[in-house]
Amino acid sequence: MKKGKHVLVKTLVLTLVLACAGPAAGNTAEAASKMTLSKKKLTLTVGKKKKLKVKNKKSKKVIRSVEWKSSKKKVATVSKKGAVKAKKAGKAVVTATVYYYIKNSRAKSIKRKKLRCVVTVKKAASNNGSSTNSGSNSSTNSGTQNSSSSTSTTDSKSLPVVRIESGSGAKGVDTTVELTEELVYNRIVALKEKYPKYSEWTKNYCYEWAGKTKATDQRVPDGGAGCIAFNMVLSDAAFGDLPARYYDIAKKEIQAKDIRVGDIIYYVPEQNRATGQEHSITILTIGTEKDENGVERTVYTVAEGNVVISLNGTTSNGSVYWDRKVYADEIFGTEGSGIFALSRYPEK
Repeated sequence: MKKGKHVLVKTLVLTLVLACAGPAAGNTAEAASKMTLSKKKLTLTVGKKKKLKVKNKKSKKVIRSVEWKSSKKKVATVSKKGAVKAKKAGKAVVTATVYYYIKNSRAKSIKRKKLRCVVTVKKAASNNGSSTNSGSNSSTNSGTQNSSSSTSTTDSKSLPVVRIESGSGAKGVDTTVELTEELVYNRIVALKEKYPKYSEWTKNYCYEWAGKTKATDQRVPDGGAGCIAFNMVLSDAAFGDLPARYYDIAKKEIQAKDIRVGDIIYYVPEQNRATGQEHSITILTIGTEKDENGVERTVYTVAEGNVVISLNGTTSNGSVYWDRKVYADEIFGTEGSGIFALSRYPEK
């Protein structure tokens, strides 16, 4: 199998890249407390423009992307770079949704903060120097916004933020039947048609899963971006709204023998050891095979997202990949690099 993996890497020049694991519970307000907009109130005359900026000085927060939206486009519009343009007299609220993570955080959990500016637009003939009437700030809505009328920008390669509806993968999934590994496998691979091999799935694909909703362990992430977001979509399709459980691999809370089809594993792949880049995978099958030395080893086939693939001179920003093989001891062995696992089978 190891020989086969070397052939795969040579043929596809396949590199695993971690995109951060999704918003961690708690501490979000504290972590984002120093992040502000350059203006909380803005007065413009019709036809005038003003650019808003996110201020993030002396902070450990690393901004991944900012999504801008205007509550009333007929009054004021906002570009993907935060440029506000006054259209007609009235008031509008411009919202900047900032996606960021904490520098030096091991899990690099994606967090979200909404910043608002109340924009007052006056007729061009209005008196200069008139005072700003900002009105009251609108209340914070922590739910997921519909991004269809918004624009976004990223801090690298200008990749768009793609937010999949929270928990959408779990809708209509029957959790009353016995969840065998065969059923879980069939439910997951049924998504190959929707998410075919090599289809786009970059680090900016975000998803909040149903696995957190009923979870009692606070270590279970709310959702994720990049590779783990893809794993969570697959998990919801297999397990519906069943709660997830978190297992610390380094503390031996779970062993290789405990892993089941559909489980999510977060680890540092062998080819990423030099950089320490982490990645996550969904287990599709579990079996054994002999390596080039004739040693029989446990091997997984896996599904994953945000895999950077170079093929025939073309490099993807991040793609879906199915059925790669991974040795279990790469994760759980004496030199294994497993970090944590997530499982959603009902406890017996």
